[in-house]
Amino acid sequence: AAMDAIITYVKHHRAKDSKVTLAYIDTPTHVHMVPDTCQHNSKKYLNSAPLYQKILMNMGVIRKQEYHRVASGGSGGSGDDDRNKGKVACDGLSIVQGPNYAIAKLIQRMRAVHSRQTGHKVSMTVGPPTATWSVLHAPKVGDAARQMYRFKPNDFYLVSTVKPLLFMFLINDMLNPKSKANPPSKEELKSSSSSSSPSPYDFIIENSWHGGIWDSGFLTRSLGPSAYIIAQIEKAAPVVAILTALAAATAYRYMSRAS
Repeated sequence: AAMDAIITYVKHHRAKDSKVTLAYIDTPTHVHMVPDTCQHNSKKYLNSAPLYQKILMNMGVIRKQEYHRVASGGSGGSGDDDRNKGKVACDGLSIVQGPNYAIAKLIQRMRAVHSRQTGHKVSMTVGPPTATWSVLHAPKVGDAARQMYRFKPNDFYLVSTVKPLLFMFLINDMLNPKSKANPPSKEELKSSSSSSSPSPYDFIIENSWHGGIWDSGFLTRSLGPSAYIIAQIEKAAPVVAILTALAAATAYRYMSRAS
């Protein structure tokens, strides 16, 4: 809220001929407007998931990914908003980061959409799950995050991979005249109610690197406990293997002496 207040102040106090340019990094672990192809991809990944994951889903341990129809944006209207045809709302919300984080990211996204609609250039890139300190400082969260790749197509990226690519997204948004970070034209704003006009969320979708969350067959926030247990099993596997080998060797020696 404090950062949003600063942005609002700067926008209102800059000269009209010198528009403020905004830049954000959004999170995929939130509720997002996504192409409906993500829902189709989700079904494919769910159908091809390993047997143990389907068993966990049937037991209620993990849950199927949720998509929702986009309601009308008009006042008093009903049905779908024409501008958002071909899009659905994906529930990728993670509760591990807490309600304050979720609200802060929602405020950022709404400020970005509003600013772009009122003539400002806005770069907003959805960054993937990354091995940052804020994620890894909590050991349980870090262990679970490293195992997310087992629930395809989810993945977890290194900072060294993500930083340069996000920088390239930013440069493209700042310098490319065809980038959707540029504010909509007057013609687009006039026809904003027609189905041919772009969705106000298109500029976010353009730069979405969601790490598989939007296409996942399973609800992101339901995967944490299972991913953490898999991590503990993986850690314990070498010890179990050694103890098993020692037990087998001891039994073999005992049987050899007895015979």
